[in-house]
Amino acid sequence: MNLDAALQTFIAEARELLQDMEQALLRLESEPGDMQCLAAVFRAAHTIKGSAGLFGLDPLVSFAHVVEDLLDRLRSGSLAIDRDRIALLLGCNDHLSALLECVAVERREPGAALLANEQPLRDRLAACGGQAAAAPAAAVEQAQTNPGRLWQVSVRFGEDTFRHGMDPLSFLRYLDTLGERKALELYQQGISEAETFDPETCYLGFDLQLQAACDADTLAQAFAFVEGECELAINELTGEAPSELLPATAVEPLVAPTAQTAVPEARPTPDNRQAWVRVRADKLEALINLAGELVTAGAGARLLAERAAMGRGDEALLEATASVNALVEQVLEGALAMRMVPIGETFNRFHRVVRDVSQGLGKDIELVVSGGDTELDKALVEQLGDPLMHLLRNAMDHGIETPEARLAAGKPARGRLHLNAFHDAGNIVVELSDDGAGLNRARILAKARERGLIGNTEPSDRELLALIFEPGFSTAAAVTNLSGRGVGMDVVKRNITGLRGSIELFSPPGEGTTVRIRLPLTLAMIDGLLVEAAGSSYVIPLGMVRECMELVPGERDALRARGHVDLRGEVLPLVFLRDHFELHGEAPRRENIVVIRAHGLKAGLVVDHLMGEYQTVIKPLGALFGGVRGISGSSVLGSGVVALILDVPALLKHLTERESASLKLSSTFQAVQG
Repeated sequence: MNLDAALQTFIAEARELLQDMEQALLRLESEPGDMQCLAAVFRAAHTIKGSAGLFGLDPLVSFAHVVEDLLDRLRSGSLAIDRDRIALLLGCNDHLSALLECVAVERREPGAALLANEQPLRDRLAACGGQAAAAPAAAVEQAQTNPGRLWQVSVRFGEDTFRHGMDPLSFLRYLDTLGERKALELYQQGISEAETFDPETCYLGFDLQLQAACDADTLAQAFAFVEGECELAINELTGEAPSELLPATAVEPLVAPTAQTAVPEARPTPDNRQAWVRVRADKLEALINLAGELVTAGAGARLLAERAAMGRGDEALLEATASVNALVEQVLEGALAMRMVPIGETFNRFHRVVRDVSQGLGKDIELVVSGGDTELDKALVEQLGDPLMHLLRNAMDHGIETPEARLAAGKPARGRLHLNAFHDAGNIVVELSDDGAGLNRARILAKARERGLIGNTEPSDRELLALIFEPGFSTAAAVTNLSGRGVGMDVVKRNITGLRGSIELFSPPGEGTTVRIRLPLTLAMIDGLLVEAAGSSYVIPLGMVRECMELVPGERDALRARGHVDLRGEVLPLVFLRDHFELHGEAPRRENIVVIRAHGLKAGLVVDHLMGEYQTVIKPLGALFGGVRGISGSSVLGSGVVALILDVPALLKHLTERESASLKLSSTFQAVQG
């Protein structure tokens, strides 16, 4: 039997279960009385053990068994939940993950290093549990001295069992690991004539008597992968074992357990599992690319239809083309929506990081997460993990003080990190805040002057804090395992910028530090405003456009010299797109100002023509254009013309730098005159 498809499903589900198990253990550490968390941990370990047994992954089954034994003692109350036992179970969770990757993904036996890591865990489990952690051979001996209860298991597999990649023999093999088989009778159902026999259809079942020291839930869990697709009956046989199997002609889905049988715990129903379909990322990416090409082709068809309709007045053709384009755009939006995932899945991974790092630093730090249901493109989520990891470590090492220092400053001994996410104007904002001492401006300024990054002038607060992101910049007094070498913050900024995002720092003295990351919702497409300058096409992200107005004819030269315009009593700096990109050609008689806003900054972008709203499928720029400021990507219009996508934050930053340089020059000139 080829079980590859089913094995891949098991691997994906086991990874999710191990992540859930880790999160539940971390919650249990702070709330030892939460029995629901403990039950969730037990179910995860129990499910992994049972499912691994179906695929003959004995190293995973063996270790999960001893972990389950400790969890069972914690559930029964015979052992208390404390930090040491939680730490041990977290280590066991890590080892189960390592075993999963080794025996299930790589399909090899655990190496010497992995086994060397396992033995201390087994010893600690034995010490915690008050009894030796039984190896497989010892477990067999124990089963012989304590045979347990006698069960009859009757199962009739569904017709699609083979088609779903399952092997009925694997269930028998796993049941044999739970106890001693007393009797077995194979059952054949619905086999037709040879001419109509379907080799892909399963006609099998079996009746089995098993002597095992387990409950009905353990036996039922063995059939979790075919739950809802088979008929299953489990009965406990009391008294002396019958010499023959009991008849099982009327098998129920699951016979209710007797009074002596433990009640099975809640498990996910097949309906819940069938509500999700796993799709390979490359297939989804191909679908999105094709949908993007359809949008471009549809725009081209619309242009041709408009030209044809102008000569014939064919309104029906225009309506039909518009309907097709609307449907194509819905297909693209639907495909993109399938790639949107809650960012909370990334946030939750950091609870373990904060716990381990804070203990290593001798600090008491809690992580508070909010906005975890905010959805973001999966491609962005995957690339956001490393920058957030570095920012978290930096905040714990540099930002939050030791408990003694915090108490001396009148703060609680426990430090606090807050991860938050929310949508804002077509973007997603991720904030990491700490309640530490804040950034030391005097030390930053001294270090910057020591390295020659600034002269004797006094930088603005924004410029001073931005120095943190300079390559090799560090104010740490000593190098630690986490930070101090000046490597990291510049990489964080580079990674965020590569995602078409921006990063800012806010640090009121003595009140902690907030790092704000702003990212687009998706890397695949944007809604934009199409404009022209000197015959070239540009797209401005629509979420950053505030309004459009006409530039007063005859004032172009005066405004260019002044650099700003008065907008309802507000000074609005101007960026002439022709000047910024050094575009040549005669300017039109009338120009337009597009008012743009990002990160609290506002400016006016002077362009030749406004072409209207445009749904843009983003194409990345080649390495040759990597150094061009103000451009974040490109798009192919329906006419075949390439339009460049403007990087509005970069344009505003350029404007800020220009204004700052102008003010400094003016200040220096006045000082020389004085």
